[in-house]
Amino acid sequence: MSKFFGGFIITYQRPEILLDTIQKLFDQTFPPEKLWIIDNSVDSDTLQKIEALNSNRLIYHRVGHNAGPAGAAAIGLRIVAEAGYKWVFWGDDDDPPPFENSFENIFKLLSIDLGDLRIGQMGLVGQRFDTKKGKVIRISDAELKSQQRIEVDTIAGGQMKIVSSKVVHDGVLPEPDLFYGYEELDFDLKLKKAGYTSLVSTDEFLKARNKYGRIGFNRPAYSKKASNKLWREYYSTRNLLTVLKRNKFYFGYMVCLTKSLAKGLYGFRYGWGFGVINFKFVYTGIWHSIIKEMGKKFVLQNE
Repeated sequence: MSKFFGGFIITYQRPEILLDTIQKLFDQTFPPEKLWIIDNSVDSDTLQKIEALNSNRLIYHRVGHNAGPAGAAAIGLRIVAEAGYKWVFWGDDDDPPPFENSFENIFKLLSIDLGDLRIGQMGLVGQRFDTKKGKVIRISDAELKSQQRIEVDTIAGGQMKIVSSKVVHDGVLPEPDLFYGYEELDFDLKLKKAGYTSLVSTDEFLKARNKYGRIGFNRPAYSKKASNKLWREYYSTRNLLTVLKRNKFYFGYMVCLTKSLAKGLYGFRYGWGFGVINFKFVYTGIWHSIIKEMGKKFVLQNE
């Protein structure tokens, strides 16, 4: 076996969704040779479903506790890289490839003259990151149409993130204490600091935007979350502030802190009940980033 392309999927107690994603991954025109299932679940349902598939291309790894996406990603990257694979797919159980030839077309990037670039990861969709504003910046449609490939600062989860094992062997891994949210950004910033480049195919990028109606899209300044998803405000607030501070982006940290303080108050425009819950999650996230209280602190939606 060539051991060119392996991968892992992070999952937590939703085996039916996982099985559908596994099938779509193996239906790719260029699928991973081996796929590890990094299971954060506390029950045995996922294990039973994987064993029933009886596939020699699947390897089950039980974490033993819910390590969150961040902890599971650190485990998965290390396992696949140590198994000898050159490229490692970093996947989630609910993010199957959008096209049947997604992997094949992403790997075509390696056939382009890359000069002296050290490719640390490739993917379907990426963004730039403004360290002074502490926010991801959307790449314009016009820029994508003018190039064959484009360098980005970050490739988010669910965007066919494929990491070079060289990065992992150099000690670049997600921080498990982030638990949930911005673990990919933190990893990508460390990857860049280590001298590696993140690359995406502009053709695939534009195809994805067309598929999901994102051509000409402008991100709103504030997007109201459903009440049962407000726990995400805690993790996104705490982790973004933490990532900015750890990377010494102090100006961006102050900008993000100011915006977070405002966001905690802005929620009251949607009613007292919503405002109180939103305030609790945002301000707890701010406080925990200051006192370095990390790890899992709130129950996730499917727990």
